[in-house]
Amino acid sequence: MENHRAAAERERQAARDGAFARDPIRAALDLIVLAGDRYRAPLPEPAGFIFHMSRSGSTALARALAAVPSNRVIAEPEPLNQLLAAREPRFDGHRSGWLRGLILALTAGGGPAQRAVLKLSSWKVS
Repeated sequence: MENHRAAAERERQAARDGAFARDPIRAALDLIVLAGDRYRAPLPEPAGFIFHMSRSGSTALARALAAVPSNRVIAEPEPLNQLLAAREPRFDGHRSGWLRGLILALTAGGGPAQRAVLKLSSWKVS
C-alpha cells in the first residue's frame, strides 16, 4: 500500500511541477483523478475562500490565516487559474464538476485537524 501512495504522490508532484506548462488542462484533470484515487474517503470541503480585488490586503489576510497552525492557505493555485481561464467548447457541461474536483484535490492532504482556505487570483473574480 505504501508503494502505491508513494507512486501517487510522485505522479501528483510531477503534475504540479511540470505538466502545466505542456498541457495545463490535462494536468489539472490528472490531479482530480489522482486525488480521487488516493483518497478513498470523502474529501473535506475547504473551510473558506478569499475573493478579492487587487491591492486590497488579501495577501496579508492569507498570511495571517496561514500563521495559525490549524489553517493551511493555498494561494492563487495555477491549476485553478488555468481551468478557469480555459474557454473551450469541449468543457461545456463539465466545468463545474472539474472545478469542484480540482478544489478538493488542491485542499486535500492537510490532515483532519487542518482547515484549508483557498485564495483565488483577483483577475478571475468579476
